[in-house]
Amino acid sequence: MKRILHSIRFLLLLVTLSQIMLSCSETEEFEQQSVDVTFTAAVRNGVQTRAGDGEYAYGSGKYATTLLVAVFNNDEMPQIIGEPQEFHIDPLSSSGNNVTINLTKNQTYNIIFWAYNKEAEVYDLTQLPKVTMIAPGEAMTFEQADAMDAFYAVVRYTATAGNTPETVPLKRPLAQINVGTSGTAVPATFKVEGTYNTFYPFDGTFSGEATFSWAFNETTTNTFQIKDNPEQYTYLVLGYLFAPLGEDTEAVKKTCQLELTETDKEIPPFQDVELHANRRSNIVGSFTE
Repeated sequence: MKRILHSIRFLLLLVTLSQIMLSCSETEEFEQQSVDVTFTAAVRNGVQTRAGDGEYAYGSGKYATTLLVAVFNNDEMPQIIGEPQEFHIDPLSSSGNNVTINLTKNQTYNIIFWAYNKEAEVYDLTQLPKVTMIAPGEAMTFEQADAMDAFYAVVRYTATAGNTPETVPLKRPLAQINVGTSGTAVPATFKVEGTYNTFYPFDGTFSGEATFSWAFNETTTNTFQIKDNPEQYTYLVLGYLFAPLGEDTEAVKKTCQLELTETDKEIPPFQDVELHANRRSNIVGSFTE
């Protein structure tokens, strides 16, 4: 009987030891599944829009100092995993900024990168994967207008151990609108009706219809040129709007209205102003003396 009890105790001990070893093995395997992955976020072809059109004071991307990284699963309808992470980055350039996030090894993800100026409070990012542009509610300076600039990328990525930094080419989903005068700058308001206010990074589409109005009570001495024209034009208005992406994509056309707030001069609406992502829409003339 004693020998039977001894055998039973021995078997129970073996079972307990095997469970402990299995538990340790599972813990080790789980820990190995978590890997740090580094990405280098860089602006494709630099930050300037359509280089060669002259010297521009704005559009350098220098205000985009926050990079938001949102990780989604690889389902047909991607769902966000955890909370988006924010990184402070140097002003954007082709050399890029390195950011590191933690992912599960051998899992495939869809990742949104969004570089912008958080303090400007221009974009609502609380309902990712859609991004909503917030219409300005009051007068702004030219520096505040330039802080509307933003860049994005979408990456489908399978996490592996020991990865080398992967370059993420950021691009601008916005058209830049410049209104310039050959005369003296005066305070001005610019309105664009029926423009997109929502962007979907995963498929690069837009929706919504909103009116954006920018009021510049302060003037600037900064100037710009347009292609094949040596004349310098002083900025009256600067703004950014969502616009179609891709080199072969047709630009969207909008009607815009310029008002000179301290003069009685009436300027007819500008018809069919073309908006295309990462390009400048220049409106120039002798609007002031």
